[in-house]
Amino acid sequence: MHTSRPSPVQALPVSDWSDEMSSYNQTYSEENPPTSYDVLKFVRQYTKTIPETAAYSKTTDSLETFSAIQFATLEAFQSEIASLQTIKAASDSPVPPRPHTVDFERFVSKGASFQIKTVETYQLTRPAGQHLVTYDVRYNVRLHTDHLQITHIVRTEVKA
Repeated sequence: MHTSRPSPVQALPVSDWSDEMSSYNQTYSEENPPTSYDVLKFVRQYTKTIPETAAYSKTTDSLETFSAIQFATLEAFQSEIASLQTIKAASDSPVPPRPHTVDFERFVSKGASFQIKTVETYQLTRPAGQHLVTYDVRYNVRLHTDHLQITHIVRTEVKA
């Protein structure tokens, strides 16, 4: 008997992402629950907000102006601010940091809650040239009333 493991999801550059409709305003119901693709798309679109989140300033910015809070709870947003120190340090560069690749490594569905593990790489531009920063990330996502919401994020920078 031969069993084969499924191949991992391949990393895609941002230019290859083709999700035209924003995921954070999608609504679901018992009759129309989110598919696994809906949840993964939701997380992938959230990663586009990371450079903006890293630039957040408690003294000058209003929370309402940040798209990340459309995807996540306030607690998850605040934990991200604390976890993005390398990207935060590069945020005042003339070219802002940007998502480079997102690898999905694990997806677990538990009814109305989901656990996703990713490896995310962001491209930073510094005076010395291009630099990549990579994070191992674990997301908890739930179906909150009629929409998806990230409730918990554990982000760990991977040292080269």
